[in-house]
Amino acid sequence: MTNPIHNRLSIAICDGVDDAVARGFNWAAQPDVRPIEVEQVVVVRGGMESGKASVDFVLRDETGRRFVFMVTRELLRSLPG
Repeated sequence: MTNPIHNRLSIAICDGVDDAVARGFNWAAQPDVRPIEVEQVVVVRGGMESGKASVDFVLRDETGRRFVFMVTRELLRSLPG
């Protein structure tokens, strides 16, 4: 499975709350954006083919559906700011 986040990640950096809201990032005002809870974080040493660690975030939505989001050091380092 190829995850599109590995190819491209849209990042918005806001100067503060007012800027975030002005740019449409007021999640509470958007009924189609639902809350999700971080249920567990799993650090997998040697989780990547390169032997480097990965961090898996296990998420659960309000209906009980589970999702996973994986983060690597390289992904975090690619974030500006």
